[in-house]
Amino acid sequence: MALRTRAEPIDAGEVPVIDVAPLRDGTDPAGVGVELARAATEVGFLYVRNHGVGVALVERARRAALEFFRLPEEAKREAGTNRFHHGYLKPGSTQMYDDARLDLKESFNWGVELDGEAGGEPAAKLGGGPGVGSDGARGVVRGAESNAGSAAGPDAGSDDVHAVAPGAGSNGTPAAGCGAGSDDEPVGGPAGGSGGGPGGEGPSANPLLGPNVWPAAMPALKPAVYPCFEAASACAEDLLRGFALGAGLDAEHFIRLRDRPLSRGSLQYYPPQPDDAAEDQFGVAPHTDFGVLTVLCQDEIGGLEIQRRNGSWAAMPPIPGTLVVNIGDLLERWSNRRYRSTVHRVINASGRERLSLVLAYDPNFETLVDPRAFCAEGETPHDAPITCGDYLLWRFAKAFSYRR
Repeated sequence: MALRTRAEPIDAGEVPVIDVAPLRDGTDPAGVGVELARAATEVGFLYVRNHGVGVALVERARRAALEFFRLPEEAKREAGTNRFHHGYLKPGSTQMYDDARLDLKESFNWGVELDGEAGGEPAAKLGGGPGVGSDGARGVVRGAESNAGSAAGPDAGSDDVHAVAPGAGSNGTPAAGCGAGSDDEPVGGPAGGSGGGPGGEGPSANPLLGPNVWPAAMPALKPAVYPCFEAASACAEDLLRGFALGAGLDAEHFIRLRDRPLSRGSLQYYPPQPDDAAEDQFGVAPHTDFGVLTVLCQDEIGGLEIQRRNGSWAAMPPIPGTLVVNIGDLLERWSNRRYRSTVHRVINASGRERLSLVLAYDPNFETLVDPRAFCAEGETPHDAPITCGDYLLWRFAKAFSYRR
C-alpha cells in the first residue's frame, strides 16, 4: 500500500529544462540529443522549452476541457469509452496496482481521427518534421520502413516483469496500473501476444485504432482539443529523434512506422483532494506510464510528484512556457533499460480543480520494440522484441476496469 508521504521541492537542476529549438530547426540536433539522452538516463523526466505547441492551442483546449468536465454526469457518460479506449472514463475507472484505491481523477481519451471505421486511414497527418505551421502544428511524410516485426511469445525475455511494490525506490515500478497518458499509466511484462495484428481489413485489423467518441452534448470539444493533440504529436516525434540521436542511432529509429500511430490524447481532471482522504488515496496513485513517451501540459495548480532513486518524492512544479516529458515503459524496454521510466503520482491538495492535457505517444501497432540496437557487442538484451500493439493491449487489459 502506498501512502501519501510528503514530497520535497525539486532541487535546482534536478529535473533539467531543455531548449529544444536547435533540435527542431536543425541548428544543433546532436547537441540537444545529448541533453535529452542524459535526462532520460538520469531522471526519466524533463521540461522542454520552445517545443512548438502554441499557447493559443493550449488555452483553447484547456477551456474546452474544463467545460466538458463540468457537464452533467449523464452527458459525459453518453460519450463512454469504447473498445478502442476512446471516450469518457468516470472517476474510479483506473487502478494503479492490485490493492490500490481507485483513483479520484476522471478522463476523456481519443486517438487519431480516421477517414472511416476501424482499420481506415488517418484523416489527418500527425507528427513533426519540416514546415512549421501556425501554432506549431506540423505535417510530414511518414516513413514505412524497418522496425516492423512479430510479437514475442509468452514471457518475452528474462526479467520481463520488473515491477516492485509502490513506493519503492531505484528503478522499480508499480505492479499494475492504468491511464491513457501521463499522470496515469502502469507497468509489467506481457504474458504473450494479443492475437490482434495490424494487417487485414475492418475492426479486427487493429484493435487499438478505431473511431473516436466525441460528446454529442459538446460538439465544440473536438475542434478545440484535436489541434493541440496534433501539435503535441509533432513535438513528441521531434523529441524521439533527439533521444535516438543521443544514443548514437539514426534520428528516425523510434518513429519509422507512424502513419497509423497508436497515440492517445487525454484530458485528465483531478477534483480537489478531500481533507479527510485516506493516506493511500490519490488523484492518481504511484505508477509509471506504459507507452513510449508522454508529453504533458500542466496547469498552474501543481500536484505532479516523481520518485527519486532513494525512494523520496519530489514535486514537479509548473514552469511557464514548458511541457513536461517523461519516458514510458516501452521506451525503457526499447532502450535496453538505458532510458528510465520513473514512478510518479498526482496529489491535488490545492482545494481547486486541476487539469492536465496529455499526449501518450506510440507509433504503429506493428512497430517492433527491439532493444538490441542499444546493446554493446556481446551484451544480452534484458527483454525480447515485442510489437508495440501487443504490449499495449496487455497493459490496457491489466489497467482498466471496463476491459475486464
